[in-house]
Amino acid sequence: SHDDFGTPNPINTHISRIYTETSSQPARTLNDFVHLGFNEDESHRQVFDGMMQWIGAGDGINMNYRWSQTKRTNRNRQELLYLEGLYPFANVPTFDPISGTSDWRYRRCEETHTCPLATEFYSANEFWVKAGSLMSTDPTGRFDLPDHPLTRNYLLSSKQHGGAGNPATKGLCQQFNNPLDSAPVQRALWIDLDEWSTAGIQPPASQVPLLRDHTLVPPNRSSVDFPSIPGVTYTGLKTTRYRFNMGPDFYKTFVPTINPPVFVPNYEDNPADGRIYPSFVPKTDSDGNDIAGIRLPELVVPLATYTGWGLRSGVWANDGCEATGQYIPFQSTKAGRMTAGDPRPSVQERYPSFNEYRAKVVVAVDHLVRNRFLICDDTQDIVNRLLQAGITAGVPAPTAGENASAPDPVPACRGHMPPHYHYHLIYDQDDHGQSK
Repeated sequence: SHDDFGTPNPINTHISRIYTETSSQPARTLNDFVHLGFNEDESHRQVFDGMMQWIGAGDGINMNYRWSQTKRTNRNRQELLYLEGLYPFANVPTFDPISGTSDWRYRRCEETHTCPLATEFYSANEFWVKAGSLMSTDPTGRFDLPDHPLTRNYLLSSKQHGGAGNPATKGLCQQFNNPLDSAPVQRALWIDLDEWSTAGIQPPASQVPLLRDHTLVPPNRSSVDFPSIPGVTYTGLKTTRYRFNMGPDFYKTFVPTINPPVFVPNYEDNPADGRIYPSFVPKTDSDGNDIAGIRLPELVVPLATYTGWGLRSGVWANDGCEATGQYIPFQSTKAGRMTAGDPRPSVQERYPSFNEYRAKVVVAVDHLVRNRFLICDDTQDIVNRLLQAGITAGVPAPTAGENASAPDPVPACRGHMPPHYHYHLIYDQDDHGQSK
């Protein structure tokens, strides 16, 4: 209500909900924040009502043990011996046979009735270089976990970590950067979170790959079913989540007596480096795009293969390219595909006419709106961008009778009044005394 000097807080009576919106390391910070009980303040009140957790997934930040270095981020070629992936990984109760204990992130806040609503939203990259699958599977990797009543888990299929990459550059990687953009889906999920908190409207069901339907699989090529694309290397490289040996009493005292932890080359999947928590990756369709999760129109009506993982080039060839994914365009024509030996159908084989491509794009966008993963404010720009991308990629140009743009809203948005517009009706009279 006021600060330490008695100055009144001008917004004290105007706040009904407090939400967080985080990305990557701040999301991992809040994973530990909730687990350690800090969503209960010193007066035993709830701190945050809702959390939008983008690309935090199953990891914390090495918090709360001696000599921890919280800014480190463990991926498959960096910061390998820092304890980022520390059990528990999930919001719901699990039993860890390695430690012989049961725990979950929401355990303490459940005891104090201070748990936030949480939208756990993450990319495919979190499955390949983080502990993404351990958010929704038990620590033994044998079965899928249920949702916590206060949280939802969403994979943005085939997405790299962070924002949209530049599809015109490869950087240090072997393939072009993945340009899929999370922002429109995040805007929709933000509204879903607010409606959940303020009106009790349940958000969309979780959308993640599952062990039981075989959309969550080991990273070997035969399980993932990733196609053999000319010029594209597939190794199945995935970060291993260990329970490190940092001394006999470390997991009781959190004071390491072995630091750095015991390490024996090679690093990945080596039991000599500690007990391993099994983790998995999304299965792909015949184009190499993830099957499960929230699938953007770029995957439903594809012009390319998109991956959440990438490999380095040059002297670091086939080492992990960390947060970066891949963008691997289809050939434009069947002749080009046959010459290249590419098993993926070409753009023109998929879309014989512009009208057919346009109709499929509109349906894909409309489907996401109806399932509350896009808002109408964003749909027109998305449709127009994808129509232009199609023409550039080789979709036949529109004929004289075909419309090159999409002037009409997608069906779910017809008659839609964007929520941030407020219309005021002003009544006046014309020269004849009639209301207008």
